[in-house]
Amino acid sequence: PTPTPTVFPTFVPPPGSGWQGDYFTNRFLSGFPTMVRQDASVNFDWGYGSPAPSIPVDNFSVRWSSAPWFDSGTYRFQARADDGVRVWVDGNLIIDQWHSFRNETYVYDLWLGAGYHTIVVEYYEEFGLAFINFWWDRINPDYFPDWKGEYYSNRHLDGDPAYVRNDTDIDFNWGTSSPAPGVPSTNFSVRWTRRIDF
Repeated sequence: PTPTPTVFPTFVPPPGSGWQGDYFTNRFLSGFPTMVRQDASVNFDWGYGSPAPSIPVDNFSVRWSSAPWFDSGTYRFQARADDGVRVWVDGNLIIDQWHSFRNETYVYDLWLGAGYHTIVVEYYEEFGLAFINFWWDRINPDYFPDWKGEYYSNRHLDGDPAYVRNDTDIDFNWGTSSPAPGVPSTNFSVRWTRRIDF
């Protein structure tokens, strides 16, 4: 389907309460959901069936939202779906695979500060088999094989960084764009560190 702007749900489950699943009887997450329920996880294999009697076996879509707690560290988010899947963390699109099924697992590594973070997973089923698997693992929080880039949303390197990542080189031209999710395009600062044997 043609990508359309995402309208996030007005209600996000309280921190630690699982996933709110909004189920739609179309592929475009449009209109009001036909069914809303609490799901323990976003891991389903409906085969040639549907999520519920009120949802068709084909041409449906789902939006799950949650606000789990994360310890500070780097997390690997992974998603696999038949058909399309999108993943947002704190309003930032990290996985954008809104297309018919490809036998692939989509991966995105993201550093998160300690606290509750809003996650939204969007899914659509076109026809045939229907499944969606979404999960994350904490990877070595100190794994920065090149440069550890700490990006701050102020000019003075104050407080906790808004974003942390591995940068292969310190060689950037952002123009008028933001250097990283959660970081403004102006009045930001960056600290790069690296351990090198000489």
